[in-house]
Amino acid sequence: MKGAWHLDDVKAAFVTATKQAANAAAQVSRAVATEVVHGIVGAQCLVNYQLENQVASCFPWVIYSARSKKEGSPNAHVSAWVLDKKTLLAGANARLSGRRLDALLELCRKEVQHLARLKHPSVLRLISPLEETRTQLVFLSEPIFASVDDVLHSGDGHLPAALEAERRALNVSELEIKHGLLQVTDALHFLHHDAGLAHRAVSPASLLITKAGAWKLAGFRFAAPLDAYATASTDVFDYANPDHSLLGRALQPLVAYSAPELVIPRLAPSRPLLPAGDVFSLALVAYELLTKRSLLPSSCSVGEYESRVLAMPSGDMSQVPSSFATTLRQMLAMTPDARLPTAAFSGCAYFAGDLHLRALKFLDNALQKDVQQRAAFLADLPSMLPNFDDRIVVYNASSFIMRAQNSMIRVHV
Repeated sequence: MKGAWHLDDVKAAFVTATKQAANAAAQVSRAVATEVVHGIVGAQCLVNYQLENQVASCFPWVIYSARSKKEGSPNAHVSAWVLDKKTLLAGANARLSGRRLDALLELCRKEVQHLARLKHPSVLRLISPLEETRTQLVFLSEPIFASVDDVLHSGDGHLPAALEAERRALNVSELEIKHGLLQVTDALHFLHHDAGLAHRAVSPASLLITKAGAWKLAGFRFAAPLDAYATASTDVFDYANPDHSLLGRALQPLVAYSAPELVIPRLAPSRPLLPAGDVFSLALVAYELLTKRSLLPSSCSVGEYESRVLAMPSGDMSQVPSSFATTLRQMLAMTPDARLPTAAFSGCAYFAGDLHLRALKFLDNALQKDVQQRAAFLADLPSMLPNFDDRIVVYNASSFIMRAQNSMIRVHV
């Protein structure tokens, strides 16, 4: 019938409208960038630092590099994390925005409190605690190179154009991805078994790559104790009525990386939270890193999400290394009890059988090895270097060689 709407037309119109809203929000975000930088300079935690360029994004935070003005400072280079209130209010519902912004600010305060409390080599290291101004939240961390989201999606509109192009051209090797995933898995194991927390928002945006090449876990604003019940009203995420404004997106974990029990109301657990939700999210990130394809769209209805998740365990894994496919399927099980623990993830053949990965793991713990072990490793290292890409040589191997040689010189002296 002429003029009639078909379901496909409605879907296409919805997708177009969503993209237009996201683009408009990104344009507003760029328009206030200069004003944001002026506000950061006034933060007390940056009095002794020279603020430099934006280097990364970890939505809703924007990350800048900063250099100490004092010679010999133990933290000569840091990253300044900035949450700008005006940017987040762009495109938000004016009637609800004040209350919702307050809710987000409280989540972000808790996020930085978690960073201050959680001490682990693969958890982002806090340098200076959170500072609040009239327009911004600011804190300092160890130096950041990029978020995994910057690498996979070029920042999704949250990076300056030149930096976005650099990240798009960046090639991260499979070996670095494997090493990074193991580092993140170590952080999650610590979080679950030592800190007693579920992260609940593991995604490319919550994984950071430091200037030293290490992968770190961050983005703890939705973290919750494993003995807390997810059915409490404060812990229920409403994916049935999505808000595509920047503020709305910041108030709940990304649906494309969330576990079924956090998205589908009838699966919400009536028992304590389980680490298995983070395992599911980690599997989604791992699949995307290895295939450059996401298993779930960035925006989808609860019904579409459920149908896609149900098909995952029997879905096509042909683009994933065969030694990893079975492990991924088990991590993507619909029910939490059927998913593998983090220890099984890191212990699967895909990781355990890689000699070069084992070498990188040795580098992670090199300072705990004795002189003889380090000397033996140095002797074998030249034969491994041709299998390492430039980033691994610069960030991992070369720094180890310098530290090991200095250590052995001190021993002989």
